[in-house]
Amino acid sequence: MLTLVRSTLTAGPRVAAHRTFTSISRVLAARPLPGIEDRFRQGVFYHRLGEKHWAVSFLRHLPENSRTRAIIGTVFGDMELPNEQNLYSKLSENAGFIELLHEVVKANAPNDEHFVQEATMRGSGWVPVIDERAPPVLGRTPDPTDTIGMILVEEGGVIKPETYEESNSYRVATRDGLIKLSPDLDYALRKAMAAESEATPAKPAPSY
Repeated sequence: MLTLVRSTLTAGPRVAAHRTFTSISRVLAARPLPGIEDRFRQGVFYHRLGEKHWAVSFLRHLPENSRTRAIIGTVFGDMELPNEQNLYSKLSENAGFIELLHEVVKANAPNDEHFVQEATMRGSGWVPVIDERAPPVLGRTPDPTDTIGMILVEEGGVIKPETYEESNSYRVATRDGLIKLSPDLDYALRKAMAAESEATPAKPAPSY
């Protein structure tokens, strides 16, 4: 697993304890969870688990018996309703979602327009797959908390998908916001999350 030097004062809590999501799975088995959309970020939804306890997802609805990999993380605390601007200090990441994220990135990044552009520009070497909430200038090294993983690109821009390595410095939420992938990877992730819950992925409006 790839380890990068981590920036300070940008990331929220790390992966939540397994027992937290075991208890959430019992909630999901018992009842469907409708979502409330974030007032600052279209396509991000909060599902009430209890008083001031929320599950965060890209899905508008979490049907009964949804699997917990459809949940990005949880927020528990003094907020009546979370929002993207304060998730960096409140969100407990879901290890199951992180696993799903890497599966999606490994399978789809080699054909992603943004990654291919970066790989072509660099020519060869380890090319980062980045979170685009705070994109660096093309060719510059991204912040470690925004580096999801790396893929080896050989001379001539030949992408080697099997070399994908996860970065354990990546954070789902930072001061720059919640996870934001390229359009192609974003849709692939939402589709995979929908498959975990047999729901329809909510496709956000494009941002420019």
